[in-house]
Parts: sequence; structure tokens; C-alpha cells
Amino acid sequence: MCHCHNVHSYMYLTSQETLPHRINTVIDNDRILLVDAGEVAEFDSPRVLLNNINSQFSMLVRNTGDESEAELRRLAGACGANG
Repeated sequence: MCHCHNVHSYMYLTSQETLPHRINTVIDNDRILLVDAGEVAEFDSPRVLLNNINSQFSMLVRNTGDESEAELRRLAGACGANG
């Protein structure tokens, strides 16, 4: 099972860690840290992760349904899965 973590910078040398229950609570954060089986699986901006159709984070977003995926991608500023 995957757990998404994020680091959201507010100020220089300041960050916040969030253990979200919903992807929309972290989609606008600076970075997403996805942990799988206690290991770092992915760490990058939501936009970069979503633009990689093979990323676990992108797959999680895709599994939220068409409308939700479109809104999450819009919020992250990512292009669709096909481009």
C-alpha cells in the first residue's frame, strides 16, 4: 500500500509534512514524497509526477475517476496523460 507524503515550503528552510487522506489536499504543494513499503518510491513536484504516466502518483490520480483526475491535473498545472 502506498502512502503519499508531501513537503510544502512556506518560507526559506521551512517545510510542512502532511499525511493526506485525499490527493486534493496536496496537489498544489511544492513536492510530493510517495512512500511504498517504507521506501521512497517517488519525490518530485505534482506536475512532474503527473506528466509521467508510469508514476505511482499519476496512477493514483488516474484511479480517482475522469472528472476528479481532470480537476487534479488542472490544479497541478499538468498536461493530460496523452500529452
